Amino acid sequence: MPRPARPLGGRLGLPADFLIGPDGRLFAVHYGEHAADHWSVDTVLGLAAPVRVAAGREAAGA
Repeated sequence: MPRPARPLGGRLGLPADFLIGPDGRLFAVHYGEHAADHWSVDTVLGLAAPVRVAAGREAAGA
């Protein structure tokens, strides 16, 4: 099948952000709508906080 002349998102595609926990589970995902559409640092820290707490509880055996 031939590639489209103007693919969605340009030649390199669109960005995507993933938050993966220490055990390999996928906790959050964001698919960008344009080239500069990424999570902000504040968003990443906000999403990671509950993951860190959960990982700490599992490590403590709770």
